Amino acid sequence: MPKSKFTGNKKVEMEVNGFTLQADLPKEGFGGDNSAPDPMALLQAALLSCASIHALFFIDKINYPKEKVTLELKPVFNENGDITKASILIYVPADFPQDKEKLLISIVENCKVGTHVKFPREIIIVRH
Repeated sequence: MPKSKFTGNKKVEMEVNGFTLQADLPKEGFGGDNSAPDPMALLQAALLSCASIHALFFIDKINYPKEKVTLELKPVFNENGDITKASILIYVPADFPQDKEKLLISIVENCKVGTHVKFPREIIIVRH
């Protein structure tokens, strides 16, 4: 079970499954020290890391070089700083098998972190 403790100013340290994570707030507007990601950045990182790990399992399964694939999260914020929509872009080179794209999207869509967020998500393959 995750636990947290206050470690100074607006900084929080969390223990999660034996790992230590830190969160802080930006100086401007929030009075933090900006010494660690803020909670919204950690939420985005959780979503992107989950999507990336799902993609990695699939990429390994089809024996495609994982170094050739990258993912990027593009959130859209409203005036209150809430995420209203997020796109996950999967960058693949021209030689990525086209017949595997839909399955890759489907696998990334099943990321458990993504199923818990309330904002709409879309997964997009980008060939480069």
